[in-house]
Amino acid sequence: MATSKTLVNAALLIFLVIAVTAPEARAINCGQVMQRMLPCLGYLRNGRTVSSGCCDGVRSLNSGIRATPERQQACVCFIQAIPAYGINYDFANSLAGKCGINLGITISKS
Repeated sequence: MATSKTLVNAALLIFLVIAVTAPEARAINCGQVMQRMLPCLGYLRNGRTVSSGCCDGVRSLNSGIRATPERQQACVCFIQAIPAYGINYDFANSLAGKCGINLGITISKS
């Protein structure tokens, strides 16, 4: 009887250690998305040259957000920013390609 109680306690301790030390999922917020996209505003608004800083931000978002829910959240953040920042949809849709990334999505007004 004492050995099965010891085994249960050991299993519980192992579970707690794993739960406490496991890396937590880090959801991205809109501030982080827009911070990475700020260098792109000249292009997104007026079609100016895409800077290396802009592409660094786009690549950082693309490589740093792998889980579907976080990608969806980043997309929602960007779409919400379009009217606030005066972003042109055509420029928004061509930005990833200008940075050598194929997102496979199209941003539309609807």
